[in-house]
Amino acid sequence: MREAISIAINRDQVIDSAWQGNAEPGITMIPPAILGDSVEIVEAPQYDPDAARQILEDAGWIEGEGGLRERNGRQLNLVLINGFGTAADHGSVPELLQAQLEEIGIGIEIVQTPDTATYGQRLSVGEGDLWLEAGTQNDGNPCFLPDLLFASPVPGGDAESNMYGNAFAPGAKFDAAIKQCRESTSVEDVQKAAAGAMKLLIDDEFVVIPLAGTFRLFGLSNKVLDFVAHPAGVHQRWDSVRLAK
Repeated sequence: MREAISIAINRDQVIDSAWQGNAEPGITMIPPAILGDSVEIVEAPQYDPDAARQILEDAGWIEGEGGLRERNGRQLNLVLINGFGTAADHGSVPELLQAQLEEIGIGIEIVQTPDTATYGQRLSVGEGDLWLEAGTQNDGNPCFLPDLLFASPVPGGDAESNMYGNAFAPGAKFDAAIKQCRESTSVEDVQKAAAGAMKLLIDDEFVVIPLAGTFRLFGLSNKVLDFVAHPAGVHQRWDSVRLAK
């Protein structure tokens, strides 16, 4: 099911319609530059709705009344929770996903959440099937976000800290990749381990479906020299910037 959803989404349409072109198709769950050359380990999902339909057919989900798929008397309807940080952050993305997934026979109910607290409450009790988030890379460590969200929950640990792990953790193979990422001592080894962990999430288990990497826009006059945007916003450096005389 997750694989079918992943390849049924037309990311270019989402970018052009929802973000007016101010984004690029999602490859990983963090800015690709953070992974260096190891970004090549992760394969970007390829749009293929015909293959998505076949995957569902092979799994026994047959097209039923109104075009929605059915299996054993159950209609294929999923709940999309929109979203983190707030529903407003995602614009028209939920409706675009709804239309695209309906084309392969999956019905989508959109639930709008007004804030992160409401979103987190639903996630903590599993009231939803798909979860729409706008993530941020607020750490220079490539392992930071996959480790935070998808490592297996700690038994007896804090409920909030375990919330994502309880919902989405793919298991021992991912945990081993994250352990390697935590323990590596060179930048290249950390990047390679992080990319391997995200390959498990995106290409193997389809737990994460990257949609788009939205651009941060900077307005600079032609007198500003030597400005370089950093992929992690909190690490943006200004000490090299010069003004032309």
